[in-house]
Amino acid sequence: KLESGTGVCACLPSLDLALPIIFAILSAGQTSHFVIQLIMLTTNFPIFMSMFFVEGLIDTGVSLSIIKMILAITPARQRSSALTMRRLLYSVTVVPAPQILAAISDYLRGDSIAPADRLVALQKTFLYTWGIPLSSTALCFVQLRFYKGDLMCAKKINETEKGETSPLIGGKSD
Repeated sequence: KLESGTGVCACLPSLDLALPIIFAILSAGQTSHFVIQLIMLTTNFPIFMSMFFVEGLIDTGVSLSIIKMILAITPARQRSSALTMRRLLYSVTVVPAPQILAAISDYLRGDSIAPADRLVALQKTFLYTWGIPLSSTALCFVQLRFYKGDLMCAKKINETEKGETSPLIGGKSD
């Protein structure tokens, strides 16, 4: 049975509660994939490059889970603002990331212009920054603690606003 106007299956209420678990598992998969990529970067470059296909699949699941979780825990009137805030934070953190990694790599390389030194500096940069996805995965597991309460709070706000948004004249009263 579908709820009117939402397109959400009412027979699967536990799906919303499973989203942060799925997200945390995908994030852990992303982190382990990152570590495997680091190992392949130093040992087998063709395998390293072929792993981008797997990374694309994992990233798709993570992106869809994030959007679904934001829509689930945000009251209906604030959803566009929440998605805009997500896009802003994403652009502030992801867009300058290559420049930051390049600056770290340049610092580690020093004055050397040899291609082998550039590769070693890039490898060290990736090895030193693998803690970033690890901390992201840890935060995904921390959010499991708060997700259910946020979901219930958003549902409560939506229920109270449901009566407030009905038309004043000519509308059905609840």
